[in-house]
Amino acid sequence: MHLCVFRAPMSFFDSTPSGRILNRASTDQSAVDTDIPYQIGSFAFSLIQLLGIIIVMSQVAWQVFIVFVPVIAISIWYQRYYLPSARELSRLCGVCKAPIIQHFAETIS
Repeated sequence: MHLCVFRAPMSFFDSTPSGRILNRASTDQSAVDTDIPYQIGSFAFSLIQLLGIIIVMSQVAWQVFIVFVPVIAISIWYQRYYLPSARELSRLCGVCKAPIIQHFAETIS
């Protein structure tokens, strides 16, 4: 993201408030520092747990796989429905926070 901001034309800085740029940079850095390590650990734990459940399920009650496949298909459909909505909501939160961060940055400088 920094490379794109550094190479942006001056018209980008004229049309985009500095608070929005600062908000995006601070949010991205916060996500890298705090959220990603926990998400990777949680993902690894969930993946190991899922594989263990599938192995046990295939040995004990293989008939459950008949229900398992449609549930996976429905879950994928819900995920595809949710992701665009979550992105739009995240964008709206950033737009709402931008004036506050811009005011804070101007106050400090």
